[in-house]
Amino acid sequence: MPPGGGVEWGEDPPASLRRELLEETGLVGDVGRILGVYSATYPPRPGRPDTALHYVSLIFEVLGVSGEPKVEEAGGSDMALWIPLDQTDALDLHDVARYSLQVASAL
Repeated sequence: MPPGGGVEWGEDPPASLRRELLEETGLVGDVGRILGVYSATYPPRPGRPDTALHYVSLIFEVLGVSGEPKVEEAGGSDMALWIPLDQTDALDLHDVARYSLQVASAL
């Protein structure tokens, strides 16, 4: 799944993206334009709040990525690696990850 996470209180979304990218993958990149907006609702379930969840994700273009992928030290992600787009169909990905790949491959 592409790096992602919550925007902290008062944090600008592009700053959040840069922070999450670095935390989750060890990579640094320049934030480009918004490629899409993913929005979905999910019913309550164990381990989640008692109310339904409305999930909104801004999908940004990231340019000039540098560094070597690494596993997040805090343990929030289990791996970081580059995968060719033509090999992603076989992966078990969340809907937001599929959507992200779809809008990115349309560039």
